Amino acid sequence: MMTQRIGLIDGLQFGCGQYYYTDIPNWQHYFQTDHYQSPVSMLFLVTVFFIWGYLMMKLWFWLDHKWNA
Repeated sequence: MMTQRIGLIDGLQFGCGQYYYTDIPNWQHYFQTDHYQSPVSMLFLVTVFFIWGYLMMKLWFWLDHKWNA
């Protein structure tokens, strides 16, 4: 596909990802952040993500220690 330039739309240049973005109808709504406004701040979401990851890591270590002891 890439060597024959199959699937490209003239005028849309996205670098290596241009084959993926041009196949998604209304891709702008998914990749441009001004179309979606979250009621929760991004800082809060990132913080919750890292806290969840830390808790899952501690659970994994606890389970590993319990089963291998």
